[in-house]
Order: sequence, then structure tokens, then C-alpha cells
Amino acid sequence: STNKICFNDTSQFIQGSSATVLSLGATDEIDLTATLVDINGNVEISGTTAQTGVSTSTAKDVFNAGMSVKNGSTSAGFVEFFEDSDNGTNKVTLVGPASTADVTLTLPNAAGTVATTDDATALAIALG
Repeated sequence: STNKICFNDTSQFIQGSSATVLSLGATDEIDLTATLVDINGNVEISGTTAQTGVSTSTAKDVFNAGMSVKNGSTSAGFVEFFEDSDNGTNKVTLVGPASTADVTLTLPNAAGTVATTDDATALAIALG
């Protein structure tokens, strides 16, 4: 039906828009305040997601076209890979330089180990 429960004006509403869809509408934002919001189902977000807390995934995340990690600063950014689920002390850290030029690391399309060294450190990546 086209019946709606409206608040303030017709732009803020709750509506059973079909037999299987419940619609919430607002002009600007919908603010949920709770200690926990439990969603049992898939979530589709068509806009930008801004997160201030920690994200914990119990499955592998899938990125269809690549992934960018930015630290919001002009200093070097980094990604850390930990050896166990409780963020133990054994880790691999991939650091991007704080520079004005891009650095590209391209891994081969084959199983094996890639090793790079400089004067102070060594890195080995097992592939396959």
C-alpha cells in the first residue's frame, strides 16, 4: 500500500513498501543509537562508509577491484599481517614510504619465494 507513518513531514516515514520490504525514509540521515545493532542478512551500501571503531571480520574480506589503505597523514602508511588471531608479536609489516613518488611492488604469477634486501632488513614472501 502507499500508507506511511510520517514524522514531521512526508519525507520522514516508515512504510511497508511491499510484502517483503520495510522502508525507512529520511531527508538527511537515520540515527540509530544502541550498544549493539544486530543485522541478520546481507548489507548493501551504495554510498561512502566512514568508520571510527575497529572492524573485526570472521571471514576473508573480498575486494573486487583492489584496496587502498590510507593513514590520513603525510607520514609513511603501513599494513601489518599478524601470525595469529590475538595480534601476537610475530608479524610482517609492509611500509609505504613518506615520499612524493609512488613505489610499486609487483609479485610474480608463480609459486615460490620473493626476497628483497637492503642494508638493514630482509623480507621474504612465500607464494603459492
